[in-house]
Amino acid sequence: MQPIQAFIQSAASNLRVSEESAGAATGELLWLIRNEMPADAFSELTGELPGAAALLPAEANAADIGLGDAIPAFDSSSRGPGVLGALGALSSNAISIDQVAPFCALFMSFVKSAAGEGLYYRTLLEVADLRRLLR
Repeated sequence: MQPIQAFIQSAASNLRVSEESAGAATGELLWLIRNEMPADAFSELTGELPGAAALLPAEANAADIGLGDAIPAFDSSSRGPGVLGALGALSSNAISIDQVAPFCALFMSFVKSAAGEGLYYRTLLEVADLRRLLR
């Protein structure tokens, strides 16, 4: 089992949601990180978290195959800009609004253990909206 799958199972158990919901929320959080972090840093992060890139919403993967500017960051029917868009996208995946901060904390704890302190701190430094969600 890939570490990201173990995280999803753990998050689902801790938050008492389905693994499908925890997986979808993980993808949405990765979308937020991807849109705020430099591409090389995000690539390094997902390289340390095998399977994580596959959790990104379909729109994010479409951007990777050359549609780029056709899909603005957090600008689809289900996402608004920035932290409010992330909050809405996360809470629309059966993660209640009061579970978003604990979910983000669990994810960052996973990043710290799986990817190391350097990427943990870089992610927190680069992704202001993630810091807001952790408050």
